[in-house]
Amino acid sequence: ELVPRAKGLVRFVGPVAHDRRKNWIGVELDQAVGKNNGSARGRVYFKTKEYHGIFVRPKKILAVIPRRTLQDTIPTRTP
Repeated sequence: ELVPRAKGLVRFVGPVAHDRRKNWIGVELDQAVGKNNGSARGRVYFKTKEYHGIFVRPKKILAVIPRRTLQDTIPTRTP
C-alpha cells in the first residue's frame, strides 16, 4: 500500500527482481514512512535511510515536479 501524499525523489526506474516484465519506480521519501532502504529481496536498487524507500508502479505516481539542475543553482559570476 502506497503512503498517501508522500513526497520524495525518484531514484530508480526499471524492472525489479520480483517483476522483470514491468517497470517500477523507486522513490526516496522525505520522511520515514516507506517500506525499505532502496533494496528489495536482497538486491540494492538505490540507497537511502531505512524506511525512506518505496517501490511503486508508475500509475501510483500523482505528480512529478522537476528539480532544478545543479547548473541552475550555481550563481554566475560577472567580471
